[in-house]
Amino acid sequence: MANGRVRRNLVSDGNHANCTNDNLEGSSGQNMSEDDMDKRIREISSELESSNRKCEVYRANLLSVLKDIEDHKMQLSIKVQNIKISMKDGL
Repeated sequence: MANGRVRRNLVSDGNHANCTNDNLEGSSGQNMSEDDMDKRIREISSELESSNRKCEVYRANLLSVLKDIEDHKMQLSIKVQNIKISMKDGL
């Protein structure tokens, strides 16, 4: 049982087990066929791959922004140190 639904494994031809869900129903109220379930699995897998690629791009962009922030922080720190030194020399 997962998410309140009962799952059972069916072995079709001995090569692989197909996981079906007693609560999987199409919009017409009929149970989905194995072909429909396989098609839906392929669609969801494709969506997952696309989401993973987007996530990689977002991660790269985020790391780039964080590096830029770190560089800017270092530059500001150097400027502050130079100002401190200038103020000490002026006294």
